[in-house]
Amino acid sequence: THDRHLAVVRRRWSEATRKGNDIAPGFPDVVNPERKQMGENSFEFFCRTYYPRTFRWPWSNDQRTAIDLIETVVIDGGLFAYALPRGSGKTSLAECAVQWATLYGFRKFPLLIGSNQTAADISLNSIKSEMENNDLLLEDFPEVCYPVRKLERIAQKQRSQHYGGQFTHIGWSGEKIVFASIPGSVCSGAAIGCVGLTAGFLGMRIKRADGESVRPDLVIPDDPQTPESALQPGQIKKRESLIVGGLLGLAGPGVKIAALMPGTVWAPGDLMERFLDPNLHPEWQGQRRKMIYSFPKNEELWDKYATIRKDSFRAGNKGKECTPYYVANREAMDAGAEVAWLSRFSEDEASALQHAMNLRIDRGIAEFDTQYQNDPPKNTIGDEEILTADQIANKLNGLARRRVPMACDKVVVHIDIQGKILYWLALAVGHGFTSAVIDYGTFPDQRRNYFTLADAKRTLAKEFPGAEELGQIYAGLDKLTDELFSRRWIKEDNAELRTDLVLVDAAWGKSTLTVYKFCRENKHGAAVVAAIGRGITAAMAPFDQYVRKEGETIGDHWMMPSTKGKQTSRHVIVDTNHYKSFVQARLRVAMGDKSCLSLFGRDPGEHRMLADHVTSEYGTKTTGRGRELVEWR
Repeated sequence: THDRHLAVVRRRWSEATRKGNDIAPGFPDVVNPERKQMGENSFEFFCRTYYPRTFRWPWSNDQRTAIDLIETVVIDGGLFAYALPRGSGKTSLAECAVQWATLYGFRKFPLLIGSNQTAADISLNSIKSEMENNDLLLEDFPEVCYPVRKLERIAQKQRSQHYGGQFTHIGWSGEKIVFASIPGSVCSGAAIGCVGLTAGFLGMRIKRADGESVRPDLVIPDDPQTPESALQPGQIKKRESLIVGGLLGLAGPGVKIAALMPGTVWAPGDLMERFLDPNLHPEWQGQRRKMIYSFPKNEELWDKYATIRKDSFRAGNKGKECTPYYVANREAMDAGAEVAWLSRFSEDEASALQHAMNLRIDRGIAEFDTQYQNDPPKNTIGDEEILTADQIANKLNGLARRRVPMACDKVVVHIDIQGKILYWLALAVGHGFTSAVIDYGTFPDQRRNYFTLADAKRTLAKEFPGAEELGQIYAGLDKLTDELFSRRWIKEDNAELRTDLVLVDAAWGKSTLTVYKFCRENKHGAAVVAAIGRGITAAMAPFDQYVRKEGETIGDHWMMPSTKGKQTSRHVIVDTNHYKSFVQARLRVAMGDKSCLSLFGRDPGEHRMLADHVTSEYGTKTTGRGRELVEWR
């Protein structure tokens, strides 16, 4: 019948399609088993042999050390962090490491983690390109590369590909590669994943053709931070938590995962430096490498060389005069120098030292020390070093929360509006600005020591569900100020202090008029004042140079404008650039000295979030209008 005929046609068509998608006929043998075996025994040999265009120059000792670390971690496990100079092949080695680990069956599912998804995508495409185009890999690893090539870059073919009548289950997606299931292959069904550190990697696993569920067994956070995130304490904390609490738990309960972390130290106390610090992360074995281990002694000749180089570029000669000068004086200019990678220099340069010094001259000392020495300059203002979050969190006076030091006799509070929640901090102040942070928190209270605005769980909207945003802010200020003014702050001698003044941020978004309205109408009267921060730059006139108008008050880097005839309330404008530097200076004062600023308690961990807030900006010394100051960003 017609239906029977159609069934026969479909069956024959299905059989023909299956046979057409079967890659078993003509499946190639390994061309050089001995070469393949040598690659299994040596990761260095594997890299040099199968990726000759990537690793063209002889290795440096530091690169060999990194290669040995990779080999150890892939085979035996462990946690290693190592910082290499920029351009040392960190990412290339990481990409080769996940391929070596899977091709030889050392690992079933390594995960290469990029600083962001873009970096991860670049690495995945690089690995895919090698498997599609590297003829040496095809010769010795046909069980992996031949099924890939048979896809012919047509993604739909992965669903129907067969080997000997069985599906290969090959995977060729946007975040991972799953090797074809080939009988007898040590890497049958293995996978390589590439995701960004801040992307959704939790819960990653693959289901093999035999039904086994495989979780990542090796993770490589490759350069796990960006130059921007390295300067943001919140980002550092978040990425650190993702690595410690997320990546290291991917293998599943009770299973230790192996991890490698190559990277660059971008800033003091950044993510990479924290993992290199044995006091902070003793479980990670950290190593820090440099481009130059010992600088040349003859500074005079190198200073002259730098002048020649800069003059040459200004004249449009692109530094052509540099190498002849260096060659003529090489013995004296090389004296005392020790360079890590002797083969690293360009065709127009005579040595690795000249190449390194060219980078130092062209990029500047600070940039060179950061990118090539893994020793970024400390954040300083003049001769003063900007305090780190750890230093701030450890500036403790040992007093209980809400306890006021004997040297203080006033309590002031500032409330910062951030839309979803209100941040506040209470400061006890005495003569000469000897002061102490005696309490701080949020409204509504988050009931956690560390959080970000983005993950705040208890919000004004939940506290006042019937009000719109500005109404929520008004109600929150009303409830919080009532609470603050009802408190009794107890001094060390048990004397009681009350809250003297509350300043309320009036510069957040569209809330300015709401804050002015609250400050006019609140039940505590003149003790509640609106405050606006203004960063007075070197190009601007400071408040003490203003010509005071009727009704204005001008103080020490602050002023209260006249409100006569204006729809505002009494408010103060504060020079934030001045007072951020002022706070840094007070925090540097030793405990017990006049003008010291300290924090309550004995546990530095309790103040980690506050310390991160204080260090979330950096200062730059600027000059203008005949004066010098620090601008904070």
